[in-house]
Amino acid sequence: MVLSLVADLRAVFSAATALALAASGSGGMPASTATSTSTASTSTGRPTAGAVVHGQATHYGPASTGGNCSFPTVPRDKFTVAAGPDLYARGAGCGGHLTVTAGARTIRVKIDNLCPECKPGHLDLTDEAFAALAPLGKGLIPITYRPVTDPKITGGLAFVVKTGSSRYWLGLLVDNAGNRLRTVEVKAGSGFQALTRTDYGYWLAPSGAGAGPFTVRITDFAGHRAVATGVRLTPNAVQRTSVRLYR
Repeated sequence: MVLSLVADLRAVFSAATALALAASGSGGMPASTATSTSTASTSTGRPTAGAVVHGQATHYGPASTGGNCSFPTVPRDKFTVAAGPDLYARGAGCGGHLTVTAGARTIRVKIDNLCPECKPGHLDLTDEAFAALAPLGKGLIPITYRPVTDPKITGGLAFVVKTGSSRYWLGLLVDNAGNRLRTVEVKAGSGFQALTRTDYGYWLAPSGAGAGPFTVRITDFAGHRAVATGVRLTPNAVQRTSVRLYR
């Protein structure tokens, strides 16, 4: 049963509070530069002032890859959440983090899935995340949650080129960013070409971006920007980098 969350997405994710949020395979890639305007994060990140939401949480099953955001991995603790349409925001919520509190317990979860039938104010957690707050048998619990900026993450940005990509059509996924992403761009000539966000986590260049390797520029909703080079036109491989949007 997939219920979900959120009050007014515009209030939580608006530009005025942009500082609020934001398959297997391997292979390192050379990373060029990473720039950031952030300060040091705490263990969970910087909560957004005034963004606390009161609601309820349920759980829907064990954490796994293949959620609606298409992320190729899950966090080590498997604390993720399926978001309702308001918070999921046609894919804009993918990769955002929330702190969730029930009683004296607080955890951090990553948005990696969509719960189409979820109503505002409900979170639908993975079993692992729910069990960290209450026994699974409870099924439904009262919670508060709030978006987090600059959550502490391990490692740098990871990229996945979508199946079917070629020099004439490109689908690109960005994972392990920490915050929600505002833009993803690929260098074309002397400038950058903006990719189009989908509702399933990938960013598209309908006319392609050439044969690669690609230089990719990423900007998140907190205003951090980073550039990674050497992203290969190799579909389905998880290409990991040392580039980070913030420290």
